Amino acid sequence: MDHHPVFDLVAVVTISSLTIGFVSIYISRNAWATSVVGYTLSYLWQYLDAGLLSKWTYEKQGPENEVIKPWGPSSLLKSGTDDSFASRFRFGFATMFSWRFADTPYRARGLPKLDEKLRKSRSGFLAHTLTTVTVCYLFLDVMDASADPALTDKFYSLDKVAFFSRLGQVSAEEFMMRMFAAFGLGAGLVSVQRGVYSICAFVASLRSFWSTFWHQTNTHRLRVTSNWILFDVLRLPRESKAARYARPWIIFLLSAVFHVAIDVSSGPLGIVVEDLLTTWILSGSTAKPASSAGRPTALQRWGGALWVLLWMTWTAPAYMFPVLAKAESDKGVVPLSLIGLVTKQLQ
Repeated sequence: MDHHPVFDLVAVVTISSLTIGFVSIYISRNAWATSVVGYTLSYLWQYLDAGLLSKWTYEKQGPENEVIKPWGPSSLLKSGTDDSFASRFRFGFATMFSWRFADTPYRARGLPKLDEKLRKSRSGFLAHTLTTVTVCYLFLDVMDASADPALTDKFYSLDKVAFFSRLGQVSAEEFMMRMFAAFGLGAGLVSVQRGVYSICAFVASLRSFWSTFWHQTNTHRLRVTSNWILFDVLRLPRESKAARYARPWIIFLLSAVFHVAIDVSSGPLGIVVEDLLTTWILSGSTAKPASSAGRPTALQRWGGALWVLLWMTWTAPAYMFPVLAKAESDKGVVPLSLIGLVTKQLQ
């Protein structure tokens, strides 16, 4: 089945017509609505990744254009044989939702292995997923219901985002609250299957924190898009230092398009500073870098985790404080508060 450009034309016109006809210009951008907008843009980016740059096809069940190198077994990919509409649509639908490309040679690094019992049982997998979603939803609802407006106004207001420009005004209490917010932001992304020691292995440096631990759902599309810009557009050698240090800036610039402009300055700057400090420290000692000596030591893991936490203490408020401030003035971070409904019934 060949792709016809009329499909794109019909899809764009239909979606645009529905948007203009049924959506108000003045959209209430509360916390949960902003998340929906983020997911909408993410699906657009997924199509840019899998549909245009990598060119995933039903026949190959994988990419025709390997913008990034596979690192898993190629046996995970099986060619499509059934040419029915249902099979093709199922593949396209699954690809659009496969942000981490699990069970493929291109899966996100650090992705936890799915339990064999869940792999073999569709009902068990769906029940486990529903339970996880429900727990996460209730956790957000509890956080929203138990929020203290006075605490938010004191420590997490928009005028508290800046750090170095108001260093003399930052108290020890405020610094600890910033650190607690940064820790909470990272802890919210931790998989239940990983222990604390394993977590420190992923956050031992900013480079591994951003590429492996943080936002696994964006890793593939960021790698594909940045590789295309670096090697297909700019024609940089793959193993050159120019590519190594240009990649973080391009990745965070791309991320900034879908997030906030703080990505452009804080993320790659931290990685460059980290690499310079690592080189300087290693140049004055006989110790080998963790990458060549094998797994990092416990001291390197915990020291790196502390470094990442301090860096996030500086940068995380730019992400969190606007959301927290917005949540105080609108309907909160969930579209429907179950705790709120129960509370009203009890009253």
